[in-house]
Amino acid sequence: MTKKKKKSVTKKKPAPVAAKIGPAPRKWWVDEQDGPPRPQRVDLPILTRELRRQSRVFMEGADPIFIEDLNGRIADCNLEVERVYGWSRQELPGKPALTLVSPKYHEYATKLLARCRQGETIRSAESLHITKHGQEFPVLITLTLMRNEKGEPEGIATIAKVITQMKETVAKKTKELHSAERKILEIAGVEQRRIGQDLHDSLGQELTALSLLVDNLAHSLTEKGPQSVALHKITAGLKRAQAQVRELSRGLMPVDVDSEGLMAALNDLARRASDGEATCRFSCQQQVLVDDNTAATHLFRIAQEAVHNALKHSKAKTITISLAHKDGQITLQVKDDGVGIQKSDLEKTGMGLTSLRYRADLINARLNITTGDNGGTLVSCSVARGRGGKPQPARAL
Repeated sequence: MTKKKKKSVTKKKPAPVAAKIGPAPRKWWVDEQDGPPRPQRVDLPILTRELRRQSRVFMEGADPIFIEDLNGRIADCNLEVERVYGWSRQELPGKPALTLVSPKYHEYATKLLARCRQGETIRSAESLHITKHGQEFPVLITLTLMRNEKGEPEGIATIAKVITQMKETVAKKTKELHSAERKILEIAGVEQRRIGQDLHDSLGQELTALSLLVDNLAHSLTEKGPQSVALHKITAGLKRAQAQVRELSRGLMPVDVDSEGLMAALNDLARRASDGEATCRFSCQQQVLVDDNTAATHLFRIAQEAVHNALKHSKAKTITISLAHKDGQITLQVKDDGVGIQKSDLEKTGMGLTSLRYRADLINARLNITTGDNGGTLVSCSVARGRGGKPQPARAL
């Protein structure tokens, strides 16, 4: 019996497989054969701790925070709201958000909320809020639109930073700065008056004396020759120099120290402004005495700048400067018949407007620049007058 030989079967070697390094990449898609997506696992302890942390940030925040719904009613607030506004957290829910806003700012606050509902974030808008007992205080508010998980608006979060202390600090610093500026201007004014007086008393008198000497010398010559002509030219030159010294002295010391100095200075200003094409007149129905030379000088400079603007910018033909005293107020007015002033011009820093406002502030005066009833420009400056004809001392602005 013969044995059958077994056929030798060669086994195929498996194809080489690339070595895997690290975990398989996570699939961020779902194939049809994979079935429905599996819900991701949520770590509840971590989520709970995060929610508690956010709750503490909201409740214990250093600034008042309140949440309002889209209908403008308060839904929730933090503990700082209780301390600042005087309302308890149980009282506020359901009340209009404008309950916390001063009535003076209701219209402004409503516009800000409308902008926020459109998706705009309002940052550091100044407003005026009010406590439960009616006490108003300044705040800087930030409004943020809150959205749900679908991206739909569901409310507005308001953070109100109280700036009362900051305002008080700014007011104090402004008062100190104003006081320093006033002292500097007073010192500068005194020095200007001293220089002006020196020019008038020393150089002016010296020029006058020289002019008289030269004039006498010219008259002593019996024959009219080259020497006589030269002396007459010298005399004319000395008189021109004397007039220039007087102008310089008047510019440095426009208002005399006595209480009637302002009236005299304004009258002289009107006379000199009438030298050109325009006519300028000074009107003062009653005697207005100003004992404070610093205040009088500032009022004169205001009138001088207003007249300059009327001639240069308004192209005025007639200018009226008036000074009056009524109901404890000294009122200076400069009125012209020029082209008038536009609202946009009042917002500019040119045309000497900054100087006008600055000088008025320094003497605690109220400055108004408007268009006159019949066109032109009307500049009015009023300052309260105390006893003895002195304007009341300036206060901090």
